[in-house]
Amino acid sequence: MHTGEGSPARADGRLVFRTKLPGSGLCSVAVTESDGRPVLLTGAFEGVTMWDVSDGQLAGRRLHGDLGEVRVVSFAVVDDRLVVVTAMDEDAVVWGDEGEPVDDPRFDVWDAVTAEHLCSFERPDGEPFGYPAHAACVEGEFGDPRVAVVLAEREGPFHVWDLENYHELRAEGQRHVPAVACARVHGVPVAVTAGDDGLMRMWSTELFADGEIGDPWPCGALGQVNALAVGHVDGRAVLVAGGDQVGLWDLATRTSIGQPTALHDTYVTAVGTGRLRGRPVAVSGDFHGTIRVWDLSTGEPWGEPMSSGRWKVDAVAAADAGGRALVASASLHGIVSAWELPAA
Repeated sequence: MHTGEGSPARADGRLVFRTKLPGSGLCSVAVTESDGRPVLLTGAFEGVTMWDVSDGQLAGRRLHGDLGEVRVVSFAVVDDRLVVVTAMDEDAVVWGDEGEPVDDPRFDVWDAVTAEHLCSFERPDGEPFGYPAHAACVEGEFGDPRVAVVLAEREGPFHVWDLENYHELRAEGQRHVPAVACARVHGVPVAVTAGDDGLMRMWSTELFADGEIGDPWPCGALGQVNALAVGHVDGRAVLVAGGDQVGLWDLATRTSIGQPTALHDTYVTAVGTGRLRGRPVAVSGDFHGTIRVWDLSTGEPWGEPMSSGRWKVDAVAAADAGGRALVASASLHGIVSAWELPAA
């Protein structure tokens, strides 16, 4: 089987990994490589854990917390490395790569593979954050001050750091921010939010910008949007939104790509983006445990669905790793699964 970049694949994946983590709180998953081997990274209240897909074995605990929950809220790529954004309970202590506690971390960015601590953030008023709902990073290089880190609270504002400064954004009339994603549109770092008012908004994350960009636009047939992600097709930023179904938008023009189709029989709870055999894709998971892959260029479904069992899907990921095209899902109940998509 040829597995080189750019070769086609069928989206009818073969289950290659499944495990049940003790406890609960598994809220994020990523697919990457470590020493050339495909690995899964899972984020839970207890920290970040690495799993070797080839042999199904635990490959290491990259971060772990004591005396409180470590809320791992997002994986992202910054400066060509996979990073993890964490937010902690007030009493949490996190142990990093050198075996030393990081003093009073509240909101931090780490190298997801090596556990190197990259930077920390605080509110300038010293007040604690509300319970974090989501976090995201604008992709780029750490030397670029416009690489923004965004943290959205379940209730209240969302917070933006550009690695040097801080500011706070809040939409008038938008009480809750169920989902947030970051991107660059025409070179400008932006955040996209979905609110409980049925509208999506785009914001500049540059410190001295005017905040909201243009008018909000309706979620339409998606209803309440529960999850957002951004991928790229030929340099264009494509927004993926999950609600009653899955919808795709060209972020530069805010025009729909394709039409939402009733392929999920219940509401979508997680979305992600990636590249499989070099092809840009979106992945969606729903309340009944169904995972689907979508062609990010056309908005069309790709192949047959996969199933995590009866477990609601809380996070999804897709990537080429170690010469294999992998799709992964994770559940708050502790179930993590991975499928390999074969070449056509």
